[in-house]
Amino acid sequence: SQLISMIPVGRRYTITPHFGKLSYNHITGMRNDIHLRSPSKQIRMGGTIGRWSMGETSQSFEIERKYRFLSLEKARRFIRIPAFRWQKTGIIQWYLDENDEPGVSVRVRLMIESTPEGFTEQWVIGSKKPVDGNPERRVEVETTFSPENVSRDLPYITEAFRKRIASRDFDPYPVVAKIRHQLVFPAAVAQESNVVLDYFLYPKKKKGERVYLEIELKDRHPSPHHKEQFESLFQSLGLSSLARDITDKKNMTNRSLAENAFEKSDKEYRIEKGMMEIQQALRQSEYF
Repeated sequence: SQLISMIPVGRRYTITPHFGKLSYNHITGMRNDIHLRSPSKQIRMGGTIGRWSMGETSQSFEIERKYRFLSLEKARRFIRIPAFRWQKTGIIQWYLDENDEPGVSVRVRLMIESTPEGFTEQWVIGSKKPVDGNPERRVEVETTFSPENVSRDLPYITEAFRKRIASRDFDPYPVVAKIRHQLVFPAAVAQESNVVLDYFLYPKKKKGERVYLEIELKDRHPSPHHKEQFESLFQSLGLSSLARDITDKKNMTNRSLAENAFEKSDKEYRIEKGMMEIQQALRQSEYF
């Protein structure tokens, strides 16, 4: 997500989105600069989050649409287009019920990357909430943390869940595991949008139902014709015969996939298995 602000852990702020602008409690922001009234600090917008420092919090306003490929073969045809370059990250994501605010989805995410020295881990807790019930536009808040030292100021965390984090025992929570492919080239596409392709390792789905695509506009102040922007990107990427739009289908969200598997008593996907599968997938030169 585009970086909107970095806010010290332990101080609560409220963000209220409106189409075309963002208005804040305790934060006043224009298009280019954001000023925090308390504490006194100036933070410039721009750039992607990338690797954070521990305990940093980001708030962002997303405008994105989600698609599912019509078959595994069509997804493979798309990801292997010679002009494309992708960056891979492994993700295990648990969905929590530690929240009383309607419409807010809370998740804990473990991100795994492969480096020449081995594998790195980063833990993030975050929430997403649709704007005015619109699944295309959402407010996202994320905070990094260490499972060995979980701050009591961390949002949405109960004492019971804090103990589970320390022992890495997430069995009682719905989960997804996937390999995320971030499009980094062509530059013209990467500058206008974040395009990510997710291949799901869990829940186990039919091969043609395992690959999803998200297109997120980087312009946080889009024109009233932003739907045409999505359609233009969709067409220019050659996706019209390969995938279909599922943004408005609530039963196809990541959380719904996780909860459906969980309700079927398929609760045997442990973190050790997920990490092993992700590391194996990241080692492979092939995508999937």
